[in-house]
Amino acid sequence: SMYYDEDGDLAHEFYEETIVTKNGRKRAKLKRIHKNLIPQ
Repeated sequence: SMYYDEDGDLAHEFYEETIVTKNGRKRAKLKRIHKNLIPQ
């Protein structure tokens, strides 16, 4: 099943990139978005 996000983009799932600082190092982490999705 596909979903629309807040911007009207259509995809199976959406991810949000969050920057995590760990031990002084920055890591990009992808977080799956479940909220604000509209089923097609």
